[in-house]
Amino acid sequence: MLSCWESPCQRTLHGTNMLKVAKANKGLYMMWHLKRSGIDSDTLKNMYLSIIRPVAEYAYPVWHTSLPAYLHLALEKIQKRALFIIYGKKEYDYDSMLDQTSLSTLQKRRDDICEKFYTDMKKTNHKLHHLLPESRTIKYNLRTNINMSTFKTRTHRFRNSFLPWCVNKFD
Repeated sequence: MLSCWESPCQRTLHGTNMLKVAKANKGLYMMWHLKRSGIDSDTLKNMYLSIIRPVAEYAYPVWHTSLPAYLHLALEKIQKRALFIIYGKKEYDYDSMLDQTSLSTLQKRRDDICEKFYTDMKKTNHKLHHLLPESRTIKYNLRTNINMSTFKTRTHRFRNSFLPWCVNKFD
């Protein structure tokens, strides 16, 4: 009943990401069985990095900026569960396990890859460069030097989409 109050785009975003969470949970269940059968930790870590995490992060530059907080937490919980399955250490917290394995949080990883994609997109030979607003040069010495024109947005949804979010965050 509550879903009838949501817009169709919100339901699609929620449904798509919950499908990703469900698929990743299936992979975690498979990892758990492999751990019980005696597979070593390095193989399980490689399995997580090559099979499960790509499912959870598929096409995330598109949906990362408009993702609600509860779905960010659900996706982060996948990595947390995977690390606890791989290493089986309940006494360590999530941050110390990330340091031990030299992994970063999924939120930081998504931000870094969005920034990399945006900086690649700013190159004139990139095929999506024409979508960016025009560059501007300011001859005055201002506190904040914004290199691109900002998007004029009327809705919160468009303001949180990929390009306006990147222009506001990285320029």
